[in-house]
Order: sequence, then structure tokens, then C-alpha cells
Amino acid sequence: MRVILDGAHQIYHNNFISTHIKALREIYPVVCKLLGEECFENTARVFIPQHLSVSYKLQDYGKIFPGFLELFESLKNIIYLADVARLEWAIHELFYAKEDALSTVRMISSRYPILSIWELCNDKDADKTLDLSIGPETILIQRKNREMIFIRA
Repeated sequence: MRVILDGAHQIYHNNFISTHIKALREIYPVVCKLLGEECFENTARVFIPQHLSVSYKLQDYGKIFPGFLELFESLKNIIYLADVARLEWAIHELFYAKEDALSTVRMISSRYPILSIWELCNDKDADKTLDLSIGPETILIQRKNREMIFIRA
């Protein structure tokens, strides 16, 4: 069933989608970089209508995006993508966490070198490459004074 929106509702709908795409892009910048802007936006346009926000705070939106990426048939060949997204969600979550010992630490394990991928994507030197066969990574992430500290376990 397709719903046809009048002008005012179409504007609201477009603003809603754009706002949520922007939020996902800010939470998942490396996923966006790995996919490219157009692919990321198209993926977000599939995700958003299927997974509406349950919170009034936009910073809470996108928690289940990594699981969506893992099952999204069009992206199955990017085998590490969902785990990179889980790392980015952990970073995002830590950034907004309360200042106490338990809420400022996360541990992420992956079969892939996700921190190495994340670091490579954040490196300004575009000529570097990464061999995925370097194996799995387990990362302890700790926030201290809004700075993220990554420790490979």
C-alpha cells in the first residue's frame, strides 16, 4: 500500500527523513565513509521507515542500525561493516554516558580488525591499506573527560 502525501505532509516527511539520515551519519561516520555518501543515504532511507525512534532524543536513535546492516542483503559482502557500526555506537553511547566508572567503559569483540579499520578510516593518509587477515580484535573503550581511549585486549 502506498500513501500519497499532500504538500505539507510531504515537507514534514522529507524533513523527518533528512534529520534522521543526518543523525545516523553523525553517529556512524566511518560506516558512511566505508559505504560512500550515496550508498549510506540509500541504506538509511531503507532503515528509517522500518525503525522509527522510540525516544524523543535524537541521540538515542540508531542503536539497532548495526543489526540492520548485518542482515541487509545488499551489504552482506562487507563482512566487517556491522561490527564497525557496533564500535561506532559504543563510542557514541560513551560520549553521552553519565560520569561514573561503569558507564564510561565498553568492550567490543569482533572476528575482524574493526579498530584498525576505524583508525584507518580516520587517518588523513589515504594511501594506507589494511589486511583483514590480521585477525580479530577485542577493544576496551574508556572515556576520560570526553576523550576516548582505546585499548586492544
